[in-house]
Amino acid sequence: MRDVVIQEELVRQDSRGKDLIALEIKNNKRSIEEVCISCGSLQVMTQHPLFEGGLCDPCKDNFLETLFLYDQDGYQSFCTICCGGSKVLMCGNSGCKRCYCCECLDALVKPGTAEKAEAMEPWTCFMCCSVKSFGLLRRKRRWQLKLKQFFDQESVGVIKTALQLRYHSDYASVDGSWISSAVTTLDSNVIH
Repeated sequence: MRDVVIQEELVRQDSRGKDLIALEIKNNKRSIEEVCISCGSLQVMTQHPLFEGGLCDPCKDNFLETLFLYDQDGYQSFCTICCGGSKVLMCGNSGCKRCYCCECLDALVKPGTAEKAEAMEPWTCFMCCSVKSFGLLRRKRRWQLKLKQFFDQESVGVIKTALQLRYHSDYASVDGSWISSAVTTLDSNVIH
């Protein structure tokens, strides 16, 4: 129990917040890949599939769970960058249904970007715009492939864990062969 409390305290201390991302990169000479662009944590576990920058484990899990959630109006429910956000701006491109939170715009592009974007009608998002770089926010080349690889790779770990939990709690297979077969199948379908 004590180890869990210590670990939670380390994560809390390390989640510096979006507003400190630019300072961490400029003042402490970190690369964007060393910082979670969703929350500012320095405990990066993987890379963001759409933009240059890292994702910590909790933000990666949140990204996997919420990126493809859409509201009744057809737009994403959460920010394309952090999969959160209290106030989001929607892309004005007719074929795009992405949105971005004001916090990410101000932290990753520059302070005041959200207010300027709100005043633009229509506003074109960072995935639709021909420019690939805005402040610290840089769209990845071949992001469609990176997104597919991200979900293929990161989802396998989640599925493996679920299968292992099911195996330990369910006596459906005495020898456990179905779980090793399922994991082998998952591993062979992942693009490396």
